[in-house]
Amino acid sequence: MEDTLAQDYAPGKKFTVSSFVDDIGLTKFSWAIFVILGVCNIFEGYDYMIVSYTVPSMQAAWGLSSVVTGSLSSWSLIGLVLGGVIAGPVADAFGRKKALAIMTLIYGILNLPLYFSENWVFFAFFRVAAGTGLGATIPMVTTSFSEWMPSKNRSFFISFGMAFMICGWVISGLIGNAISDAATAKAINAAMTSGGYDAWLAARDSAVAAAGVSLPFIGPNVDFDHWRVGYFIGAIPIIWSIVLWKVMPETPHWFASKGRFDDVAAALGKLERSKYGTTEVTSKFTADQFLVPPKPEKVGPAALFSKKYIKGTLAIWIGYFCGTMIVMGMNAWLPKMMVTAGYSYGLATLNNGAAIITDVLAGIGAEKFGRKKNIIGGFIITIVMIILTTITFYIAVTTGAVPYAVIALVMVLFGFGINYGQTGLQPLMPEVYPASIRATGVSYCQAFGRFGGALGPLALGAIMDACVKANVGTAMSMSITFMFMVIPAIVPVISTAILIKGDFKGAIDELSETNE
Repeated sequence: MEDTLAQDYAPGKKFTVSSFVDDIGLTKFSWAIFVILGVCNIFEGYDYMIVSYTVPSMQAAWGLSSVVTGSLSSWSLIGLVLGGVIAGPVADAFGRKKALAIMTLIYGILNLPLYFSENWVFFAFFRVAAGTGLGATIPMVTTSFSEWMPSKNRSFFISFGMAFMICGWVISGLIGNAISDAATAKAINAAMTSGGYDAWLAARDSAVAAAGVSLPFIGPNVDFDHWRVGYFIGAIPIIWSIVLWKVMPETPHWFASKGRFDDVAAALGKLERSKYGTTEVTSKFTADQFLVPPKPEKVGPAALFSKKYIKGTLAIWIGYFCGTMIVMGMNAWLPKMMVTAGYSYGLATLNNGAAIITDVLAGIGAEKFGRKKNIIGGFIITIVMIILTTITFYIAVTTGAVPYAVIALVMVLFGFGINYGQTGLQPLMPEVYPASIRATGVSYCQAFGRFGGALGPLALGAIMDACVKANVGTAMSMSITFMFMVIPAIVPVISTAILIKGDFKGAIDELSETNE
């Protein structure tokens, strides 16, 4: 095989970076990149989702309304938008590695002040600040996977990368369940709802005195549980940023887009060495052998809306906005909804556990059915699972006749449903754009989608507040909340059908040329 490689890429023969990556295939080096980038997504998933499992405690500690409580999940998304807007152009200008390592360091450092929060305004400020660093993670991981992995495996690795993020969600659920006292938080919040400020204050102070919690660097009698510890753990990425700077390789596609062909050869040499133990072929590469797609007439964010890319941009932006609105909205409120309905945080965690498998299957589906069919089918599944979950919980809460095992199964199916469509969009993001604007394209798609993620928790919080004011029962309140999410699930089905053309399979440096 190595002899064939030497013949196909002999001095003087022209080729694209993707063709060489495809011919080498997966190697130990590829899997090492997979692990490095996957860990990044675990930290991202944990840092984002830990708020969902600590928010009832924060609501109880600070006496917050449902709308303000919902906003605690949204503040980080605002930071994610800002981070995505910044990180994309930075990564296209200076490299994927530098952007990811620096932004990881930033959000790790800025998580520390959250441990010392005294009110929701302080928390919100630093949550936005930390989110600006966090916003680089998924776009840089997605872009790096697309540029390092062979074409036939690309969608699988991009989607599997998202499964790592869901692992972070599950870890946050386990840790959040361990450090947060859901029952006490529920009692304090109920006192506030029924008796107002004085009742809340008395209930909170009584709980703090009874718990006797002592926190490092803060002292005793501040909180009734250990919710703050979750954000101290969120500072661990400081260490990982150093690892990234030391060991993460820059992608050959980025080097090629900058005309740094010696670095392209060295990067491809890592793949050759991993598979064959030598760099005999890549060490002989010369600059004139590399075929590099021409740069777009426009560069930077403006290029995303040029005639060539605008349909792809709109399709992904609309779909990701709606998908993120559903996923982030439900994940922000599911823990509290489960507790209100008489269940535990663990039931909400099942939703995220199912999403790990979903993300892997979405990548396989993208290769088997094509990107367009996979996305449309995924959001249709979302609609069906939302309706199924609504019916199940209405019956369960009103009659108590639904076995816990059935409810748990429905939560698994719900997690599968709401995540499949959104994850199906991930492989498409880097495939729409050439290397010179790829990180910008992916980051801006992610950033715009985060607006949906910010809107979701706020909208559901407003719906639940309205139900409380209208004296709507728990079962009907949950049903209205669930069914509201059918609306954003329908929109991507329509927009994808209209705007997406082609199947977007093949070499990453040829896709933008062949799918206009």
